[in-house]
Amino acid sequence: HATPDSLASGASFQDRWSWRDDLHDSWLIEIQRDYPEVWSVITAAKQVYGDDMAAFLCFMGVRLVEMRRVLRDDGSIYLHCDSTASHYLKLLMDAVFETRGFNNSNPGDIVLDPFCGCATTPIAAERLGRRWVGMDLWSGAYQRVLERLEQDGLAVPEANAQPGQQILTLANVHYSTTPPTRTDSGESVIPPLPTPTRRNKERHPPPRTQHGRLIADIGPFCQGCGRDYGFDPRVLEVDHIRPKSDGGNDAYDNLTLLCPPCNKEKRDWYTLTRLQQLNRENGHLLPENERNIRHGRAGRPTRRPRRR
Repeated sequence: HATPDSLASGASFQDRWSWRDDLHDSWLIEIQRDYPEVWSVITAAKQVYGDDMAAFLCFMGVRLVEMRRVLRDDGSIYLHCDSTASHYLKLLMDAVFETRGFNNSNPGDIVLDPFCGCATTPIAAERLGRRWVGMDLWSGAYQRVLERLEQDGLAVPEANAQPGQQILTLANVHYSTTPPTRTDSGESVIPPLPTPTRRNKERHPPPRTQHGRLIADIGPFCQGCGRDYGFDPRVLEVDHIRPKSDGGNDAYDNLTLLCPPCNKEKRDWYTLTRLQQLNRENGHLLPENERNIRHGRAGRPTRRPRRR
């Protein structure tokens, strides 16, 4: 949440990540659909460390997948980070990349730095005779690259170039704000895990068709925050008590009703019990609404009767 120019002006560096504010739904859809091993690492980090680490790993996950796509088969990747996230990033990279020996970047090879910032990698690559590509969200990155090249004597303005001089001119540093067009098939770089087939697999009606039955069984109450939606039960949405990512299915016994905010918070992360716990901690499940929470569907016992 800071850029080199803002840091130079006195801003402080803040490495903050929010599951609500810093993620794009397209990242989650892509990872869950195509990269189940990456999703497993993110899920584990979310449970062990928290939402902020999981958000960061989602951000890095989609980018590491792209780096894997463009990395040559005999290439190498280096990731620089601090000790806070290093262990999680190691697992994330294990889920994306095969483990192989390191390969020295030879003269003439291409070096890509997708977070080039203050141009350290482009400068080092130019010094060592490598071709390079730098990318950064900071709008001042291109100008910074030109300044560093000139300061280090690695490039000169076009007007100062001498005939026959073997040195880069600043005009030859290509710059674009438009992403290049993919020339491959566009398919995933990591094949998804095969879906196991089961004989006589039990079929269940689509969850959304169970809305009326759940209203009659549970009542017009959100089972995440306990709020009463008797004024318009259509607001409530059908969701799973145990998410499919954790082995849940579409059986009626595994369905419940949630208001839109609770459903958005729960996603495919939490069990219903965990969502209720988080809502209590965050003050979203008020004591007066606890009576509207059905631990199990209404009218059904949640424990076996004692044997007399």
